Amino acid sequence: MDTISVIVAVYNAESSLEKCLESLLSQTYSAVEIILINDCSADRSMDICKKYSNEYDSILLINNEYNMGVSETRNKGINVSTGDYICFVDSDDWVEKDYLEKLILYYKEYNTVPICGFVFHDDYNKFKPIEYKWSKGNGIVSLGEAFNLYKELYLTALWNKIFDNREIKKHNIRFERDLSIGEDLRFTLDYFNEVKIDSVYAFCDTLYHYIKLNDNNLYALFCDNINIELGKVK
Repeated sequence: MDTISVIVAVYNAESSLEKCLESLLSQTYSAVEIILINDCSADRSMDICKKYSNEYDSILLINNEYNMGVSETRNKGINVSTGDYICFVDSDDWVEKDYLEKLILYYKEYNTVPICGFVFHDDYNKFKPIEYKWSKGNGIVSLGEAFNLYKELYLTALWNKIFDNREIKKHNIRFERDLSIGEDLRFTLDYFNEVKIDSVYAFCDTLYHYIKLNDNNLYALFCDNINIELGKVK
């Protein structure tokens, strides 16, 4: 069975971290490596990380010596990861039990990156399931079509996908350390470019619970102006 490495960058997440970790430990897919990287949290996050890493052999804990930011923290996780596949879960969020099982199933079946639906949580929407509007069911979607829907996080989010870690290591794909806005999208586009992916598999199952803490207008602006290295997608 192929192993999945789940990278969780942790920063001041004491209120949400346990729920996040419990959801990952409850996965129906059993071959999972959970990598926690604490980026100098000022709250009880490190204590929670230690508690879980001491209790579960599947959890690897790394504590940054200084605050590195999310991009370098994730890169550190990639460097130590041993899984065949890799995904990224935010420490604010949590996932359904079949999150990993379905992502890896569809990656293997369609030989491309799968994108799952998610549940949007914030003060306004409360609990809003998000499914992909281009289809009433599941299907292969061109990158151009997917990119046109970036405002709803279909293509730009990192956490609704799974990637082949062997390709990441082969092509040395990493997060840009100096990019503080849109680093998720840049990583995804670099992966698509290097692995020669021109379509994704979108499916409607809402497997990820995304907790939106605040509006990020700068992120939307970044998506509007980004120079897509893939070339002009159609």
